[in-house]
Amino acid sequence: MLRRSFVSLAAALAIVGLIPSARADIVYSFRFGSDAAGTFTTGAASPADSGFFLVTALDVNTFVDATLGSVPVSIDATSPGQFAIEAAYDPGTGAFLNHFGGGSFPNLGDIGNTGQGESPAGTIDGQAAYVLGPSFSAGATSLTIQSFSPNGHLYTANGALVITPLAIPEPSSLVLLGLGIAGSITWLKRRRGGLATARSAGR
Repeated sequence: MLRRSFVSLAAALAIVGLIPSARADIVYSFRFGSDAAGTFTTGAASPADSGFFLVTALDVNTFVDATLGSVPVSIDATSPGQFAIEAAYDPGTGAFLNHFGGGSFPNLGDIGNTGQGESPAGTIDGQAAYVLGPSFSAGATSLTIQSFSPNGHLYTANGALVITPLAIPEPSSLVLLGLGIAGSITWLKRRRGGLATARSAGR
């Protein structure tokens, strides 16, 4: 029995060792004070900037305009065509960066700006809209969303940007969890089989 335990442990360690040290996508929640909130997701490491990870999705689900109050918002950018070139986030420093037009800018860049060849990011107050890039930068204090014409209105939610990572299991942890569940199922089956044998022998 002890030998089987060692064999199982060795197999688990071998499987974990075979898993590449790939970084899983990480989802971050953000808020601008109490007036705006949502999430964004980072994926692969930026090929241009060390420590930065490419932003692959962003949504805004709460928005209170400084003048109009609460307005309906549905920003849901999930396509590379909605972000500036190499728009990325550095979780170590809290900095954002993009390379629109071959330059280098310390923010996420516009999200869904059709004037820059991007697809609309969603709507605000019933109008197609995009998020202004400087909203997502280190030390930002407001989120600004611009609706397209004919409205063409700037909506601003005030508050300091606060970012919080949401926990996601690493791939190796998921494998160990799966091995643990499989081992428990096997043990239960053997135990039930042993009880059934014992009952038959006792008759």
